[in-house]
Amino acid sequence: MSAAKIAEVRLTLEKTCALFGKSDSWIRNLARSGEITAVDSQSISGNGVAPNEYLLSSFPADVQAKFAREQKNSVAITPFAGPTLPLFAALPEVPEPVRLALDEEGRKEADRWLEAIAQFNDLKQRAKDGKPLRLPDGKVLEIKEDIAKYVAAQMNPKRCGRTLSRKLERFTGGRKRKQAGGYAGLARKIRSDAEKSRYYESNPDMAFLAQQKFLNEALSMQLAHEAVRRECRKRGKKPPKSYATTRRFLNRIPEGPRTLAREGAERYSSRCAPFILRKAPPVMDWWVMDHRQEDVFVRNRLHGHLNKDQMYRPWLTACYDWGSRKIVGFCFAPTPSSATIGSALKMAARQFGFARNLYSDNGKDFKKSARELAHAQLIMQPELRGLLSANGVQITSALPYRPRSKPIESWFARWSKRFDPIWGAAYAGNKPENCRPQCREAQRQHAKYLAGKRSDSPLPTDAEFIAGALEYIEEYNTTARLDCLDGRTPDEVFDEQYPPESRRSVDELSLKILLSQKDERTVLAGGCVEINKLRYEPDDESLGALDFLNGQRVTILRDPYNFGEAAALDERGRYVGTLHIQPFIEQSPGGRLTQDHIKAGMKRQHTLKRNYLDGLAALAAFGAAQGWMRECEGLVDRAVARTGTDGHLLADAAPGARGGPGPTRPRARQLQPAFVSDAVAEDQDFMSGVEIED
Repeated sequence: MSAAKIAEVRLTLEKTCALFGKSDSWIRNLARSGEITAVDSQSISGNGVAPNEYLLSSFPADVQAKFAREQKNSVAITPFAGPTLPLFAALPEVPEPVRLALDEEGRKEADRWLEAIAQFNDLKQRAKDGKPLRLPDGKVLEIKEDIAKYVAAQMNPKRCGRTLSRKLERFTGGRKRKQAGGYAGLARKIRSDAEKSRYYESNPDMAFLAQQKFLNEALSMQLAHEAVRRECRKRGKKPPKSYATTRRFLNRIPEGPRTLAREGAERYSSRCAPFILRKAPPVMDWWVMDHRQEDVFVRNRLHGHLNKDQMYRPWLTACYDWGSRKIVGFCFAPTPSSATIGSALKMAARQFGFARNLYSDNGKDFKKSARELAHAQLIMQPELRGLLSANGVQITSALPYRPRSKPIESWFARWSKRFDPIWGAAYAGNKPENCRPQCREAQRQHAKYLAGKRSDSPLPTDAEFIAGALEYIEEYNTTARLDCLDGRTPDEVFDEQYPPESRRSVDELSLKILLSQKDERTVLAGGCVEINKLRYEPDDESLGALDFLNGQRVTILRDPYNFGEAAALDERGRYVGTLHIQPFIEQSPGGRLTQDHIKAGMKRQHTLKRNYLDGLAALAAFGAAQGWMRECEGLVDRAVARTGTDGHLLADAAPGARGGPGPTRPRARQLQPAFVSDAVAEDQDFMSGVEIED
């Protein structure tokens, strides 16, 4: 499409707003002030009123240039019959080395003037061809002074026509054909003393004094300026002209030494120190673990060792897969410890197995956990094939006091900016000095709530906070499209490199070592134990083993942040079985659901009883096969063998007893059916008199 045809367009209000990047009210105000031209649309809206449309030719030059540079224009183009101005011709090509010779600000200014010069030349050529251009207000552009004035007025910010003429002369060399400045000549000329202070250049001793006060003594710029003036009076030297002279000089100090001197080495390391770029490893090659305290106040409803509604800031222990940026395990607790590390690691390993390497913090909690894992690897590796593989989970500690050495820190920064602030008045800020007044007021109101002066608290419960955190982590894993992953989500990368069908399984027994809380209890009926008013029952696989220890002491291992399951060890520390909290059975309407639970419990009882009966029957069969007699039978046999009598002593031992043959081995009795009904007895009597022919 030609430039002349594009110029004969008018745009709707919505598309004009999109082109300017402004609101509809701002566009209407421009039209009312006469800066752009509004005309009635040729179409009628539903209410019978013709909406306004805006002439593209009345827009500023930079907006027209934006429209012209669009390769695929989504704006509907409507021909306009009235007199309009065409867009300028294509911009001249500028070699890339020439552009790069200017800084960013210089390139922006040169581009603005280059567009204005291109429009000026285009309009000038149209007038030279004998086709004077007419503006929408009826004015005719015939001479180049009017054209320059018109084009310069449309620039943002507005300029005068004479300035445009000087820029054009600098660009082309003018009539006298002086050396043309070209593209670089359109940028603002940099002064030879730019970024320099003439006073402090000529007085280096005062420059050192100002830097000493500002950097090493951490004084403000105003106090440093006053110190320089006092020293100048003492030495009889001319002081700086004004405070602005000292301020501009100190502002030119590079950020590196300024940050190191005034904010400390830690701030310098995180903001200014050079760093290396590390290539992301494959999925499940490295897990990174660390603690972080949340910037949100909550009230306790989950932890028994804290008072009810006690205010605290929860800690997050996270396990982060470096290759996919996926959070594979986590644990929230009032205080971080090796127990929270084990809980997060257990969550990750149960779903995905163990990674090849574990990259942890340098804190004492992680050192303790590393020692525990190393000890487990030496002692229990034959039994724990899933906890640490034959290669071993290599544990690497991060450099102390080097946050950049842990890749999880970038995810913590994302978390602190996107999740913590959504909790409103409970958000405490990332620093004590950044705590908002709303948060301090919420803390005062919570104190009144604890004192019984309020009926509610503005702080969320820890249960609500953790529920929201679980959803945020799930949404991050499934929906967050990261630039470092080429626009893919962590789950997409994780599933692609580590598909579900190829994931390594972990023996549940290997995870019991991560249960850090130990309690000794006596096994009750059914293999159950009670801890803190919670009754734990064994699962189906462990029912027999634990019930066999009824009345004995066992050691119960639990996760202090997940009391739902536990493991039992005998007195020698050998694994016995797994337990879980026994649920309460509620009475359901109609009783059907309750009956199902009762039947399931009875089935467990019958299974356990049948196992015992089978064992007793096997024991009896083994005794019969060995020819073992009952104790009474053996006693009688021993009596006959010792006296050799035939029963004559019976009368002496039991007067009145009938004489008879001596004691002999009792004859085996003929066994009768355990149950014979009356009908069967009658049939037997009837059939006894029936003769059957041969």
